[in-house]
Amino acid sequence: MTDDERRRDEQGPVAPDEAKTLGVDPEGDPNRLESTSLLGYALAKQERFDEAEPLLLETHSKLMETVGLDDRRGRQSAQYLAEMYEAWCQPEKAAEFRMLLEG
Repeated sequence: MTDDERRRDEQGPVAPDEAKTLGVDPEGDPNRLESTSLLGYALAKQERFDEAEPLLLETHSKLMETVGLDDRRGRQSAQYLAEMYEAWCQPEKAAEFRMLLEG
């Protein structure tokens, strides 16, 4: 174990308030949002739509603010929503996100 790894283990995880003090916004981190979006997608694949929808919508909104559709994470979040709404028999909502991807 390196000194840096040992130090991180001793310090423990950085709490969200501490991260903001350090100038990091964990809520808006695109990589963290991508992970949350993937969790929502996994829930949708299990047909747990009521749990998946708020995660996918929130992360999609934040990804649009931070990276937009030009970034693969933004496009993927729109794709996840389109697929979820198709599986959930809501083609109108799915079409909204498909149009974003085509547009």
